[in-house]
Amino acid sequence: MSAEPAECKAQDEVVPLSGNPYFTIIISKSQIQQPFRLVVPKEFRELLPPSPVWLTLSCKNKTWEVRYCGDRYLKRFETGWKRFAIENNLEIGDGCVFELMDNENLNFGVRVLKGEIPSLVRNIEDGRSSDSPIMID
Repeated sequence: MSAEPAECKAQDEVVPLSGNPYFTIIISKSQIQQPFRLVVPKEFRELLPPSPVWLTLSCKNKTWEVRYCGDRYLKRFETGWKRFAIENNLEIGDGCVFELMDNENLNFGVRVLKGEIPSLVRNIEDGRSSDSPIMID
């Protein structure tokens, strides 16, 4: 199951997944501040080794080597994750999709979905109500 690395796309560009296994997360404080760790969801762990291994995250035509600690109680990304998070400007509330593009070499395509609320929704000072809803295209 090998495919071209997925690219991290702009928020307004919708690209379908490739049909490979994936997991999603919403960025929280512990993932972008000390201790800079990302716990892999329980349902996805069976696809990863039960030992520490290096894997590759691909986003925006760039790659990062990240250490996956599969021998811990909480299976997680550690070393290298901080660099990925900082270089991709991850913020609390952003969404990430991790698609396993190559399960032999443990290559993930990562898509970042910025959690910003559009200014149209933030600035509801014009008296809109359910009788006059805001339409988001």
